[in-house]
Amino acid sequence: MKAIPHCSFCARPQGEVGLLFRSSVGAVPPYICDDCVAGYAVVVEADRRSRELAAGLIREWNTAVDNQQSGRTKPSTPHEVQP
Repeated sequence: MKAIPHCSFCARPQGEVGLLFRSSVGAVPPYICDDCVAGYAVVVEADRRSRELAAGLIREWNTAVDNQQSGRTKPSTPHEVQP
């Protein structure tokens, strides 16, 4: 009996998902369904935005520190820096 392809992430079989994507890597290639792709895309996007926000806050803080060192302004505390 041939195994029914299923999502390697949520374990749902091919008949229960919209699309099932197969990797070309590995002796037993992994599959991922469209629902898992969409779910992980949300996680990746949230992580990207979080990193961008953090990078922006770091840039603002560094600018404030640079300005303070040059005598132009006093830096605010990190929680006062606005994104």
